[in-house]
Amino acid sequence: MSNFEKISVSLPKEMVLVMDSMKENGSYSSRSDLVRDAMRLWQKENVISAPLNTETLEGIERGINDIKNGRFKSADMVFNRLEEKYNSVVVK
Repeated sequence: MSNFEKISVSLPKEMVLVMDSMKENGSYSSRSDLVRDAMRLWQKENVISAPLNTETLEGIERGINDIKNGRFKSADMVFNRLEEKYNSVVVK
């Protein structure tokens, strides 16, 4: 099964001419490749690379420093502690 879904898009003739020109000159092998590349670029600029606020950046930096200095607990330790805690609540 493919991860692709076929869609239909209406574009101005000028855009289609540019797309076909880029296909003809070898920049892209198909219109679909060009559209996928354009969407990746749009995602990078608008979704994925949204600027982080100062509070978030400081939190990330604190977390990295904690890890570097050994101030963390393994997932196993956390899950075991949670399991013990909730088992004791259920047993009561």
